[in-house]
Amino acid sequence: MNFTHEFGEEAVARVRADVQVICDSIPSRLAGSEAGKRMAEFSAASLRAAGLDATVHELPGLVSFPKRGRLELRGARAVRIDCNTPGHSDQTQPQGVIGAIVDAGAGGHGDYEGKDVAGKLVLVELSYHPGRHEKQRIAAEKGALGCIMMNWGPPESAFLPYGSVKPAWTNPSPET
Repeated sequence: MNFTHEFGEEAVARVRADVQVICDSIPSRLAGSEAGKRMAEFSAASLRAAGLDATVHELPGLVSFPKRGRLELRGARAVRIDCNTPGHSDQTQPQGVIGAIVDAGAGGHGDYEGKDVAGKLVLVELSYHPGRHEKQRIAAEKGALGCIMMNWGPPESAFLPYGSVKPAWTNPSPET
């Protein structure tokens, strides 16, 4: 598709200029952050400049900004792995969480057959079905102490998915 032909040179130039402003002045737009609010206000102003009616609405919501984590394997071959903590994860107590690790494959119900994970940590593969929310829910349902999700790939790869493990598809209230 030729966007210039379809929408005109002026419209295409305006989009390019807006993208440049966004990349230069609001490169990170995390939900709930001041930069996210600036992005919403910029978008509304751009829509109004194009002759459209636009309003920014502020709504309450639960937003999670998790910190880096660390996994330490102890035993005959000690290993320390820096990790990304998924959003909406419970905070680990200062003493950490200690438990045996059980491999639960992709983390679906069938992957737990014949495995006792109660009071233990489960290791699941992040990149396979079911989704991470369901992996976490199933691990908790089986009585696991926690769920470690690994993203397999080449050691030199810097690409790691970020996301949440929010099994309740709503914002919690004091009652829930």
